[in-house]
Amino acid sequence: MKKSLLSILAGALLVVGCQNYDDQFDALESQINALASTVAGLSQVQSDLASLSATVGSLQGALQSGIDAALADGLADIDAAVADLEAATANAASAEDVQAISDAVDANQTSLDELLAQSSVFQGPITVNTVSLLNVYHAMGKGINIVNGDVTIQNKADMDNAKVQELIDFILVTIGDFTYTADAAVTDEMTFNNLSGVESLTVDQKGGYVFQGLTSATNIVLDDDATVDIVDFRSLTSVLSLKDDAAAADGTFTFSKALELHLTALP
Repeated sequence: MKKSLLSILAGALLVVGCQNYDDQFDALESQINALASTVAGLSQVQSDLASLSATVGSLQGALQSGIDAALADGLADIDAAVADLEAATANAASAEDVQAISDAVDANQTSLDELLAQSSVFQGPITVNTVSLLNVYHAMGKGINIVNGDVTIQNKADMDNAKVQELIDFILVTIGDFTYTADAAVTDEMTFNNLSGVESLTVDQKGGYVFQGLTSATNIVLDDDATVDIVDFRSLTSVLSLKDDAAAADGTFTFSKALELHLTALP
């Protein structure tokens, strides 16, 4: 009987011990999952902050000539808030901290949207795919220095390439995507040295890709072919993805025929 009781007691202790281990493992797994969620959330917040900071920086650069004093003042306030939030990410210790920073980022993005809507910035998308539209937007000149929307330019054989280049040079910042494509019959290479900030960038043309003033973009897609002799992003400091084809994996940036490749400012 004593042996039976001892066996039962040992079995009970083993069950309790296993149960304690199971509880500990469950608690540890829960903590790991919570930490992973917090880290993922913080990573997204840092990415959103970097994008907002780059947009504000590009706009401030475009306003150096004093286009809009009220806009410049508002941007300075948002820039200071972004700097504080970037510092706060270094001390974020919980999901609640990350959420508070995320909410503040959203609030500052809303402030930026409202600021742009009240300024002398061109509001809405720009699409140029006919000669008449080229003439319309070209006539706006400095009125399209900053575009609060997407810019899509399709260069066709019947367009004046000098005017297309001048149109491109007018655009300094887009608070949206910038897309330029040249039809097969268009052989003139456009340069984009005045463009300092975009959301994403997609370009397909014969010849090189010269963006000497571009400092920030989220995604960059450039079509690679045998005519590409130079890829110049010497001022680019912030980008999430570089590709030489829209269907390619991130980081596929070959340009085997290029004689020059400038990405010297990237960290």
